[in-house]
Amino acid sequence: MIGLATLFPTWKEDTPPNLAKVPVGVINEAYVMGYYDERVCLVCHKTVPVMQGTTKCPECGSDERFMEVGVACPRCGVGEITEDSRSRVCF
Repeated sequence: MIGLATLFPTWKEDTPPNLAKVPVGVINEAYVMGYYDERVCLVCHKTVPVMQGTTKCPECGSDERFMEVGVACPRCGVGEITEDSRSRVCF
């Protein structure tokens, strides 16, 4: 099983270190620049952070070529990519 981060915050540069913590709450949400998910690129085969709303791999530039929940595992072709109860994508 491989765990991938989902909805992980990206902090603004001026965020005080004591507020750059998860989970994001009322006190520190103003310092969040955006959120990213870790995705596995089917072209370069790397696990990469992808900002939400973005479709390109930051490593190789391929567009919309990430593993998706519900499709067959690219390693064995038998298992299925699923999302577990902790909002992590696993396969």
